[in-house]
Amino acid sequence: ALDASSDGKYIGLGVMDEKVLVKDTASYTTVFHDTLPLGAIDLKMSGNGTKMAVTGFDFFIRIFDLEMMKQVNSFEQAY
Repeated sequence: ALDASSDGKYIGLGVMDEKVLVKDTASYTTVFHDTLPLGAIDLKMSGNGTKMAVTGFDFFIRIFDLEMMKQVNSFEQAY
């Protein structure tokens, strides 16, 4: 899974080895990382680049705040 903030400041990456990463596009350094059980299916950054939603194979949607660089909410997906 891959998405970029609309201002081009961040790239979000969700990978199958149970990680989600946010990288600074100027330096390509990791500015945030977290673990997702079973890995990420998809991710999307908000239009203003302050939030990121990540869906995982564990049937949860997680919301990350990219200003605070932490998870702020999660929801179980309906089947």
